[in-house]
This record gives sequence, C-alpha cells and structure tokens, in this order.
Amino acid sequence: MAKKTTKSKPLLIVESNAKVRTISRYLGGKYQVVSCRGHVRDLPKSKLGVEVENGFLPTYEVTPGQEELLDEMGKDWKKAERILLACDPDREGEAICWHLVEALGKRPGIERITFNEITEPAVKAAVQAPRKINMELVYAQQARRILDRLVGYKVSPLLWPIVRAGLSAGRVQTVALRLIVEREREVRSFVPQEYWSIGATMQAKPAKGKKKGVEFPATLFSIDEKRVVSPLDKRRGKTMVIGSKDEAEGIVARFSGKKFVVKEVKKRDAKRSPSPPFITSTLQQSASGMLGFSPKKTMLMAQRLYEGKDLGSGERTGLITYMRTDSVRVAQGAMQANRAMIEKKYGEKYLPEKPRFYKNPRASQDAHEAIRPTDVNRTPEVLKKFLEKDEYRLYSIIWKRFVASQMANAITKQTTVNIEADGGLFRANGHELVFPGFYKVWTQSGEGDVLLPPLEEGDELTCKKISPKQHFTEPPPRFTDASLVRGLEESGVGRPSTYAPIISTILDRGYVERVVGGRALKPTEIGELTADLLVRTFKDIFDVGFTAGMEGKLDEIEEGEKDWVAVLKEFYNAFERQLEGADERMYKAKKEQEEDTDLKCELCGKTMRLQFGRSGRFLGCSGYPECKNTKPVTFDEDGKPKPVELEEKVVCDKCGRDMVIKSGRYGLFLACSGYPECKNTKNYGDDLGVTCPKGGCGGKVIQIKTRKGRIFFGCSNYPKCDFATWYRPVEKPCPQCKATFLVEKGRGKKRRLVCIAEGCNYEENSEGEGE
Repeated sequence: MAKKTTKSKPLLIVESNAKVRTISRYLGGKYQVVSCRGHVRDLPKSKLGVEVENGFLPTYEVTPGQEELLDEMGKDWKKAERILLACDPDREGEAICWHLVEALGKRPGIERITFNEITEPAVKAAVQAPRKINMELVYAQQARRILDRLVGYKVSPLLWPIVRAGLSAGRVQTVALRLIVEREREVRSFVPQEYWSIGATMQAKPAKGKKKGVEFPATLFSIDEKRVVSPLDKRRGKTMVIGSKDEAEGIVARFSGKKFVVKEVKKRDAKRSPSPPFITSTLQQSASGMLGFSPKKTMLMAQRLYEGKDLGSGERTGLITYMRTDSVRVAQGAMQANRAMIEKKYGEKYLPEKPRFYKNPRASQDAHEAIRPTDVNRTPEVLKKFLEKDEYRLYSIIWKRFVASQMANAITKQTTVNIEADGGLFRANGHELVFPGFYKVWTQSGEGDVLLPPLEEGDELTCKKISPKQHFTEPPPRFTDASLVRGLEESGVGRPSTYAPIISTILDRGYVERVVGGRALKPTEIGELTADLLVRTFKDIFDVGFTAGMEGKLDEIEEGEKDWVAVLKEFYNAFERQLEGADERMYKAKKEQEEDTDLKCELCGKTMRLQFGRSGRFLGCSGYPECKNTKPVTFDEDGKPKPVELEEKVVCDKCGRDMVIKSGRYGLFLACSGYPECKNTKNYGDDLGVTCPKGGCGGKVIQIKTRKGRIFFGCSNYPKCDFATWYRPVEKPCPQCKATFLVEKGRGKKRRLVCIAEGCNYEENSEGEGE
C-alpha cells in the first residue's frame, strides 16, 4: 500500500513579528505565517556596492543579523507548495519580497499579496487575489537606494578632512537642511519695522428698557480712503502704514469728539467644510501641532495601531489602515459605514445629502487608501482602556478626522459693521456659530462667539475710548517638524515614508537642534557650514527643484514610464561632472567663510580670524602655524565676534593651574591650561543662577548638550556629581519644601512650574498660582 504524503501548509511571509499571530488566526491556521523582520538584503556598508560601468548593477549582501533567519526560512521555502509574500504595500515592501526570492531562490508557486488593513476580511480578500511581484515598484525602490548610495558614498568623504570626520551628506536630507538654514538666515537678517493700529470701544444706544448700551470693539480700517495696513502687507490700491507714535497720536486726536455713525451693516452665513482624512504628511503635521509628537514618534504609534492591539480577547486586532500613504481616497464600504455611524450617533442633520469625495494632492500615487479606522464604530472612548496613552491620543485624532470628513458643513453668521467718522472708517466684526456641523467632532481652535448689538445704518454711536497700539513686524517663523514636512511635501521633496527619517537624521547628525523650550528647528554651526559647502560645491544635486524632479522620475519608474537605468545614467553623468574638482571647490568655499576681526592675539599681536573647525566657529590667530592661539567665540548684540571668557577664575583641582574654556564636538568645556601634562576637564554651560540640589556638592546647574545635540541640565561638578534633569530649572524656591529651584514643564498655556525634590508634589501655573 502506497504511503500517504502530508502536504506542507502554504507559507505566508509578513514583514513584522507583530502580524504573525493575528494573520494566522484570521486564516484559520491553514497557512504557516512567518516574519522576515524587515529587509533581508542591502548594499554593503564597507564599499560602494554599485557597478556604475555595468548598468549600475547593485551588489547585495544579507543584512547583518538576518543570516540565521534566512537559513530557517529556507527550509520552509523549499517544502511549501505555495508561497505568499505579504510584506507592506509600498515600494519598500515590494522590494523586500523581491529580495526574499533572490535570497531563497526562484521556484513555482510564489505569489504576492497586499492588504491595506490588518482585518479578517482584508486579509482573506488578499489571499484570494494574488499577483506577481511588481518589478516597476522594485526598480523604483532600487533606483532610490542606488541614488542615495552614490551621493552619500561620493560626497560624504569630501566633508571629512575639511569639516569633521563622520559627517554625512544625503540626497534629500541635505535639501531639508538647506531649507532650515535658509529660513534661519531670513530670521537673522529680518529687521523689525514699527507700526501702529488704532482701536476703539464703541457703545450703541440703549435698547428699550435698558439704561446702558452695549459696548463692542472696533478697529480703524481706513482713513481718507487709504486702508491701514502693516509694513509687510503687499496688497495693491491705496494703503497707508501708521509708522510712529506721533502719527498714531495725531490720528487719535483727529477723531476725538467727532460723531461716529454706522455707515453699513453686512450679514452673511459662512460655511466651513471639513478637511479630508489624513495622509502621512497631514497626520504628522497634526500630531506635531496638536499632540507635540515628532514625525518619528507619530509613525511609531501609527505602526502599533496598524499592526494591531489586544482588545481583551488575547488576540491582536488592526485598528487603522496602512499609515504610509499620499491618497485621501476611502473605500466605498468604509465611507458608507462612516455615514451610517454619523446618522446614528449625531443625527440626520449632521449628515450631508451626498458622500464627500476629496481630490488627491498633485503628486499623489494613489496606491493606498487614506489613514482611517478599520472600524469606525470603535470610538476612541471604547478603545481607551486597551491603548497606551499616546496610542489613544493618536487614534483619537485619526478617528475624529475621518468621521468629520463625511459630516455636514459648520455654519457661522458673520456680521461686519462699518462706522464712519471724519473721513475715517472703523470696522467691527462679529461671528456666531449657528450650526456646528463637523465641529461637533473635529473641534477648531480659536475664539468663541463675538456678538455685536443690533445695529442699523445711520445709528449714531458713542466712542467711549480710542487708543493707539504699537506693533512690530515679525520674522518668518523657524521650521517645526510639522511645517518642515509641509514644506518638503509642497516642494515635492521626499515621500510619505521618508519625512520622519529625514528629520531624525539631521537631528541625530547634530546638523539641527531644537530651540530650548520649543519645537522650532535651528541649524547648528556645523549644520550651517555643511549646508553651505555642499550647496556651493554641488549646485544642482542639492537644489530643491532638481531633487523634486528626481522624485518625479522615481514615480515614473514606478508607473513603468521610465527605465530605471536610464534615469540613473542621466543623473550620474551630471553628478560625475560636478565631482571633478569638488574637493578644491569645497576647500575654497570654506576659506571664504573665514574673516578677519578687530581682535588681536594676546600672544603675538596679530589679527584673530573667525574660522570654522571640527567643533564649529572659533577665533584663531592669523599667525598660524607659528602661533597656535585659539579661543571659543560668541557674538555681541551687533553680531560682532568676541572670545568666550570665564567671568571668574577656575582652578584645576588636580594640578592647581588655571582652567580655560575650550570648544569640542559637543560644545564648550573647561580644560586645564597644563594640557597635555594635565588632561583634567569639566563641564561648562550657561549658568542658570541655580545651585545643585545635592547636599554638599556646591556646584551650579548648567545647560549641557548630549552627543546628539539634545539639551539637558546638569551639575557643573560632573562626573563627581551626577545630578541631571531634562527640565529647565527656574531660580524660584519651592514654597512647600523650600527646595532652591523649580523646573519648567509644558509649553504655552500648559506651561507650569514643578518641584522635582523627592517626596514633594508642589506645582504652580506660569502665573504663580499654586496647586
């Protein structure tokens, strides 16, 4: 009798361990589901790995740490009758599938499946609709990887002898850095301009039965038919700027005692439509502005929600659709479920007659749906007990934005009152929410209702007060994570999967730092120098338009409209020409950054020059190499360089010599003047006027930077004293436990002062009111 053979289960490979158990359960255990844990092959780390002369042929190696996994997977690969590759539904996921085939061997029965959400219906539908690996997607990913390798591998070494070893250039990261540097220079060069506005408090006639009329604010809109504007207002037509206190006071005097009459009352209903559901960039922007999340943290939380959470059954359930997308499209079923939920939960009047459809962004590939809940009936309140705090906060805004996208318009009644007086026109604006519509779910920030009294044309008003107010024009704001993502997206630079890594990279490299106490991004000296040298040496490669154009070509490769080798060849021909003499041009560009100062070297009397070194700017003697005197540099209010000097003498506690300020890779520090005989060093930072809280230490709390440029506050006696905190100390004693200082927590309206002394829970708001 013939022996009965047992067939192996079909093999289904996913990208993440978190999906294995969930998908296996959805498929009833009929598939062997395993994870490849991300990329299994990549270009080598120690060499270029691209044969430029051989059609840009890449040389791939097994990703370190994946060797054993591939060996184990290879056994199942050979035995399985059918293999389904189910990595993420994007270029990277498609490339991982292809690399798996290349690493484990081509054979019959290999198919590709994708799903936009990890739910049972989506996974089962995907299994029933397999396809071949899309090589256009693979070629697009491979072209991007090779482009990035060519630029990084050929350009980064040019920076090492000129700026500092270990620095890196990136095809897209350098463009992002360039945008931040250019914005910082706009901020620095901005000259504030004074201007004034004229405000008034008007009072209407008393209503019937009332002794006193309602008061309301108005603002001078025009004078002698010239509209009052700020100096930055570029509108056409007759305008005027009130540029001084004398001019403002003269205008106030002009209207003193004059008759104020209502010239016109305009009323209209204004409609506000909801925004589309989130795509990757808008999710990162909203999470930054509303929740204070970095793009990296946003994507980490979204990944968890996508891969699924245990909702009490002991099994994972996917909660949102795939989070790397540039499309606002929503599946018909999800849209209908949303509308049904809105009608049931909020009522028929909150549901528009027809479904809303949104137009995709200009460069959208429309490969996936928008980011939405997998089941709109899972409200944030229902899921709160199953989610971590930040997961819940992110899910809440995803759910609310999706629900709001299919709700009725919000309607406000807007009233504009024009008031005439001696050739001047004052304007009062009122608004009242008539119907909240989608505001019911997606609350908008801003003021509440501003109500005006009933007024009619010809009504005479009493001007209770008229006064001028001084203003100054403000520079453009520094980039935040959110506005940088928006800027990159609008410029066509990068794609949904790259925004978070770009920002993380320029922060980790020390090219950019966050402004203390805020979210704004500011270039470091090294970041500014690096951007200048790269942009001046490679004018086209790091041009915003050129980089955006390259993104468009990668999209065309994905769509099968361009050949990936031809795109790389076109790029490399131009790149190779710019590489010729690049080291000389970069060195020359750096020397041009140096400049003489009015300062004299105290050792030899020659001029001190402002120079760039491996740790940033410093003052160096122009008599080098005969005189090797250097000093850390700072700048006065007029921008003139001056040496950083100790306010009081500091003695080396090892040899008794004077300590001097030196500049290193991670900022300023104190070093013994007896170096190299004595190598003693100490922390140096901004003195915050706060003494170290550790008993008997006697040190001062100073501002210090980590190796990645993150600011914290520690003791000047480190490493003898290990006191440190991420929160900025404030020179204000705790009224509860008498600790010598409090620390700042929170931002803006949420800012508060907190005592961090052990056992003390004192807290007060920024106005000093204790809690």
